[in-house]
Amino acid sequence: MNSLGKVYPRPTIITPEFAKFLTERGAAIERIEKHLGRKKWAFAGDVNLEWRDGDYEIEKVNKREYYSECAKYLPVMIFGKSGETLRRWCEVEAHYKDVDEALLLLEGSSFDHLLRAKRLEANNKEIAVVAVSTAIKDGLNAEEMQYNFDPSSSGESENRTIDRLFSLADAMWIPREAAALILQAVIIIRDARKVKS
Repeated sequence: MNSLGKVYPRPTIITPEFAKFLTERGAAIERIEKHLGRKKWAFAGDVNLEWRDGDYEIEKVNKREYYSECAKYLPVMIFGKSGETLRRWCEVEAHYKDVDEALLLLEGSSFDHLLRAKRLEANNKEIAVVAVSTAIKDGLNAEEMQYNFDPSSSGESENRTIDRLFSLADAMWIPREAAALILQAVIIIRDARKVKS
């Protein structure tokens, strides 16, 4: 058992001492990454706030240029030089700004989870929160979460989405009627997408 309470099988190739070293070092790196994720999240919020409250001539400057300019004044290792990574963090932070548990979702999963969930069903926050919450509960990586919650990819995926939505509703004591309403909204959005294309 490691310091986080997770039980690992006895190693068959490496020594138990090296397995313990890897577990402890991995947990330390994970703590650092979670801390860095919180800092980047707060920083993206500050950048978004400046854009909203600053005195910028919106007709002359677009957000991409703004993010690119901001990124030039940051160490490259934080968000890169182009401004694209900063832009993604800012867009995701803005998307989840009104979601009370957003920081908990980030800490329990990853930025990639939040980014991919944001893209599900035309930026629907409720679907995004359900998807990331389920990924945390079921131990899904971001790609698996997207596969399970993206009804546009196939009918089979749509059925998985329905099943997951109802199982999560049961687990969270959400009335099935409320889950059914969310599902109806997902289907309406999906059908509207099909009509546009």
